[in-house]
Amino acid sequence: MGEEGDSRGVRELLKGELPPYIIVGEPTNTVGIVIEYRGGAKLLLKCKARGGHSSSLGDSAIEKLISCLEKIHESLRGLDGVSLRVTKIKEGEYENVLPRRAECTLI
Repeated sequence: MGEEGDSRGVRELLKGELPPYIIVGEPTNTVGIVIEYRGGAKLLLKCKARGGHSSSLGDSAIEKLISCLEKIHESLRGLDGVSLRVTKIKEGEYENVLPRRAECTLI
């Protein structure tokens, strides 16, 4: 239970002795029995920069974040069935200022 949120079911299971096998009753969008269908990870990527006025030579945390995301997606290319998608972005304070901080959540 809670696999889309706090994973409280797995956390409770890990408190005791682990069984040799687990059956998870969840739809898989396939027909029949599926073994080790998918796993998941949640990452928080944070970038920092000097910031400054948008007309200055300062650097932008958003641009660093985008660069990191491009590298992450490039490293995953060719790995069958592996995906890591941005689900949330927090950045910037003012339209005319290069942000000093930017972060995103990847799932």
